[in-house]
Amino acid sequence: MSNRNATASWSGYSHQGLVGILVALKEMRVLISEDRQTEFDIHFLEYENNEDVAIVKQAPGAAKDLISVHQVKAYYSQGHLLSTYKSVFIGAPIYQYGDDGKVMKDVNGRKIETGTFEPGQWCSGLNYLHTVENIGNWPTTDFSSVGGNPFNINRYEYDTNIFHCGTDEITQYIISELNSSDFHNDNEGLSSMALQRISFELDSKIRFEHANKDSKEDYEIIFSFQEIMDIIFSTEDVQSNNIYICRKLFFDIYMDFKINSALDEEELDQIEKLICEIYESFSDAEFLLFVQRLSLNRKPSHQTNTHSIFSEDGLKQVFFDVLFEVTTIYPEVIKDDCILVYKSFKYILTSIIDDKKNEKKVVQNIVDNLQSQMIRWESTSLINREINGKFHELNSDIFAIPNDLDPDGEFTKFMYYNGSTELICRETAKKNLINGITN
Repeated sequence: MSNRNATASWSGYSHQGLVGILVALKEMRVLISEDRQTEFDIHFLEYENNEDVAIVKQAPGAAKDLISVHQVKAYYSQGHLLSTYKSVFIGAPIYQYGDDGKVMKDVNGRKIETGTFEPGQWCSGLNYLHTVENIGNWPTTDFSSVGGNPFNINRYEYDTNIFHCGTDEITQYIISELNSSDFHNDNEGLSSMALQRISFELDSKIRFEHANKDSKEDYEIIFSFQEIMDIIFSTEDVQSNNIYICRKLFFDIYMDFKINSALDEEELDQIEKLICEIYESFSDAEFLLFVQRLSLNRKPSHQTNTHSIFSEDGLKQVFFDVLFEVTTIYPEVIKDDCILVYKSFKYILTSIIDDKKNEKKVVQNIVDNLQSQMIRWESTSLINREINGKFHELNSDIFAIPNDLDPDGEFTKFMYYNGSTELICRETAKKNLINGITN
């Protein structure tokens, strides 16, 4: 298997994952039309062993037969040009590395190529390229401009003469397949729930493989068609899994920022590593803690309610806003605390977007949550939308505790660690991070 495994860079409901689901459903319908449902146990949807997606037939004890192989490219910038996809045809470029083990770059900051390429993982069957933009200059026969087309790679046809599918459109294509008479027969509610269940199972399998396998070469992201059929008609309602829904929303917001970003490839890679580390390495319990600590401004009594603490607007206006605007320095994932922090600044990213007029209550809730969750962050700044100031300046009342109410000095000890914690607005934080101002 190629070292270009990209499973870590997407989840079960991102574009590559959904493309695989759509292709599998279409293939299942072909088998149904030919009355070959008995072959569902020997047909498989497979991720990342051959390009991004493959449809495989393999009877017990028999060799694997690759029916089709699919490479997915979600390029919006210049995505309408054939030249953008040159690596699909000639293979991924192999770059020069220096003695320090890092990729070498020229004076313009571009990676230096060796002139050799890692070939694609195409098959002798059907090979497809999936794009989110229509390639306007796709040739009829002459592919010399991209080094030829020896594997007869074709664009995937989503509908009659429609050879592209945007990241916002793929879901509706899948729902249409699930709405067919072969599955849920025009019941869009059941079809939508079926898609959620399939996405959830794919997402769970990816995270299981990453948590339990030492190397990406060992990953097995595979579903038999029968497994998919069972999931489609399961009566389990994945909407009850609130943490899964939070994961999905978190990743969806990230993808929106990525698609609309003007950052270069290396900058996007740095951010993607952070997001994938959070997504892939955090267990459900840790992801819930991560969401709670993004929203320490919520009342402690609301901290177990994901509907209350998950702030889509807060993620957009603070968390991802800072991540995508500051590229001179990147935060680190502190897994033990389930937070994202710029360590040299002691700046913690949050999703707090309360107005300044609510600063006193915000500080009260944060201190209550720090106590209840036994968190001690010394001299820490919480990046939020618009509040600035140290806790004791914003809410002096909570620090005026008579000695008789704190005979053991526990609150005093707690405040020794957290009393110097402050709130810092996103604009000040971004300016300081970009200019290297640590005080």
